[in-house]
Amino acid sequence: MYMNVIDVERAASFANDLTGQAPLAAAAVGAVVAELSLVHRPRGTRSATLTARRWSDDIHGVWLATIAGCLVVSLLAALLPRSQAGPEWVWLGTAASCMAILAATVGVHIVVNRPAISGDDDRARLDDALRADGAHHVVGAAVALAGVATCASLSGVVGGWLGVIPFLLTYFVLGNW
Repeated sequence: MYMNVIDVERAASFANDLTGQAPLAAAAVGAVVAELSLVHRPRGTRSATLTARRWSDDIHGVWLATIAGCLVVSLLAALLPRSQAGPEWVWLGTAASCMAILAATVGVHIVVNRPAISGDDDRARLDDALRADGAHHVVGAAVALAGVATCASLSGVVGGWLGVIPFLLTYFVLGNW
């Protein structure tokens, strides 16, 4: 998007499906890195508590199923004949969906297995709220990455007036993010 400022003559040749997905991929990776930066070992006197934590405590399964569904749809779209985009970007939707699955898996695993804050009930509730917020950031960015990549894959397969459907679905996915 900044290529117009740098070199107006080559801006159109620089725009492609990969550069269009880069901000969403950066958001997904950035959310995982942010959760990694919060992991720290407590200092001083330590006390152990056993609390069983599951992914379902913070994230609804429908979002994880959405990311998996995007992988299936983008894989099928890559196998169908293309009506618009060049063949060099056929597998971009599938690769972006795989990256979204990886980001969601690693990110939520980090959130769930992060050492808990010990102390009174208020601090424990705050810790749970921050965990849920972090998990939603990671999964939201992963859903946006997989959904937009899948819509881009579908728009390469579907032509004509039907191409409006994946275009509008892109805004629906971004709105859910």
